[in-house]
Amino acid sequence: MGHSVAVANNGCEALKLSLTQSFDLVFMDIQMPEMDGITATRHLREAEGATHARVPVIAMTAHALKGDREGCIEAGMDGYISKPISAGRLESAIALAVPGSGMRCTVEGSSAADPNGLRGSDATVWDAGEAQERLGGDVHL
Repeated sequence: MGHSVAVANNGCEALKLSLTQSFDLVFMDIQMPEMDGITATRHLREAEGATHARVPVIAMTAHALKGDREGCIEAGMDGYISKPISAGRLESAIALAVPGSGMRCTVEGSSAADPNGLRGSDATVWDAGEAQERLGGDVHL
């Protein structure tokens, strides 16, 4: 999508990078070794309190149970995206968190045929177009 990316191997590295470098946005995995994403975000928010600067943090997690999103927001995160992640959902998360990023914003689960994102009992089990989108358009993969 044209963004520069820094990758942390664990929560301690994520916190250190967030405190020592300037980022427009942080995607924070909730389950990381050494320090989880919730703890790292809380430490980041405490450090930002002294500077009055605030980088948007979006939770990136496989946790999709009731209350998981709320727990992330309570910890100081600005958004939440659950795995598996598609390019469209990632693009929308960036657009919502960083206004003026040039990214488009769509409502997850909506389409022209089904504007409410509702699926009936005859829902498609496998959608080739959706699978290709999740793979970044790589047909061979």
